[in-house]
Amino acid sequence: MELFATVSISNKEARRLTVGSQLARHLEEAMAHLPYDDPITRSANWGPEPGETLDTFNDVDDFDGFDTEGTDGPIDALRLAIPELSQFSQVVEVTRVDDMTLSEPGTGALRIDVTVLWQAQPGSEQKEVARTSWYRMP
Repeated sequence: MELFATVSISNKEARRLTVGSQLARHLEEAMAHLPYDDPITRSANWGPEPGETLDTFNDVDDFDGFDTEGTDGPIDALRLAIPELSQFSQVVEVTRVDDMTLSEPGTGALRIDVTVLWQAQPGSEQKEVARTSWYRMP
């Protein structure tokens, strides 16, 4: 019985990890086609421009600070909520890469970090289940 309980817990954790990894990839896919700079304001504004929502994000840095906690659920690659996975949330951080951290200074790269969190029930502690990062060049 102890072995069965241990295997059952391991299977649940493996499923969470798989779902978390897929949710992180969804955001990478959702951002893949977006331009580096805003098509209208160029680099004049960081983050979403006034009045922009998830549906109208039109460049990579619009996703900085994006968090699906407390919404209808995480989003897929088409930016549609997945309510049946509401125990998961996605958090995005977009940062400019410091020229000193790259071997080629002056690249202007952006680093996108996506963290996927899971919580057993609303109000309970969130646990990180997946994380991914990638760079976007101008």
